[in-house]
Amino acid sequence: EKKYKKNYFNQSNTLGIGFNDHPHFYVGKFVSFKDFHKTNKIKDVRYFKNNYKFQIENKILNSSTRLIAIKNPVDTDYELIKDFKNLFPKVKNKINYTGRIMVVSEQFSDPKNKISLNFNNKDKFGIPKMKFEYEINTLDLNTIRKTSINISKWLAESENGRAKLSEWILNENLEPNISDYIWYGHHMGTTRMSENPNKGVVDQNLKIHGLNNGYIISSSVFPSGGASNPTFTIVQLSLRLADYFKNII
Repeated sequence: EKKYKKNYFNQSNTLGIGFNDHPHFYVGKFVSFKDFHKTNKIKDVRYFKNNYKFQIENKILNSSTRLIAIKNPVDTDYELIKDFKNLFPKVKNKINYTGRIMVVSEQFSDPKNKISLNFNNKDKFGIPKMKFEYEINTLDLNTIRKTSINISKWLAESENGRAKLSEWILNENLEPNISDYIWYGHHMGTTRMSENPNKGVVDQNLKIHGLNNGYIISSSVFPSGGASNPTFTIVQLSLRLADYFKNII
């Protein structure tokens, strides 16, 4: 156990700490009065983001919203159309199609979310198995809820349609429906970058603190995850590291 705990990677005690992903939640459904998807290259998905002012004023993380159109008559949500007409009998707008609303959120780098070695559970070779601790905290959920309500307001105010949000979005006392959650696999934050060895595993050049010839290039070095796919950032960091090697070799 000592040989695992006293290694270079773990000298700052931050290795494996602050795991985060990009939580994807289906947060509701919508009816569309206009075909606002036709302007998009991906015909069935329209992307939206909160502006920075909204994010700051509401004290939430970065996030994005996807309005996913269902234009196939076979898959159209006729129950949703019926509910809408019952709730808003005076609204005479023609419904073009229905769809689903998905919110993708940045996740707070919570030290409780971590990957560690379980010394009480070892494989047949005596090597400790992985212990994974993970949860979505209040700030994450608050981001998802406020983003969902914001897109609902946009649909109504722009007269593009109306949204029907899930009950757990509107009632903070309810837990999210597990069936609404999609595990996306954007693993980040467990070997984070910091000039201070006590706050990160690698420095600004991706070199492991305490080693002269060890580097990490991965989304695990991200100090924060944002709400966009990590691939391009990983590629850019790889090119940056290559330039750094070129200058020191």
